Amino acid sequence: MISAPRIELPANGTARCPACGQHAAHPGGAADGGRSTGALHALVRVQLKAGVHPDCFEAQLSTEAGVVQAWRLAGDSDFEVRLSCRSLADLDAVVARLRDAGGITSTTLVLHRVRLDG
Repeated sequence: MISAPRIELPANGTARCPACGQHAAHPGGAADGGRSTGALHALVRVQLKAGVHPDCFEAQLSTEAGVVQAWRLAGDSDFEVRLSCRSLADLDAVVARLRDAGGITSTTLVLHRVRLDG
């Protein structure tokens, strides 16, 4: 099971950013003025087990409701899959199905997109 990062609340109940000491209201956070979609986003690196054909795995990806984008890779991993799920339980279920389809997975939760356009 995948677990969410733990956020410590001080005695007054207001979360603080450990880097800057301000309220945890950074863009993409829980208190970002309503800009969050409420979805849980993750990137999953997949290495196929021996004997699993990449085309068969791609077909599995096309049937998964939580798959937003996917890339076929050359290197240590065979695929990178971007997921959008309603909860950790949903995310865990999608990743389990990717494993059942022959993938060895490594999952990273996305906190927020970095805006590079100033």
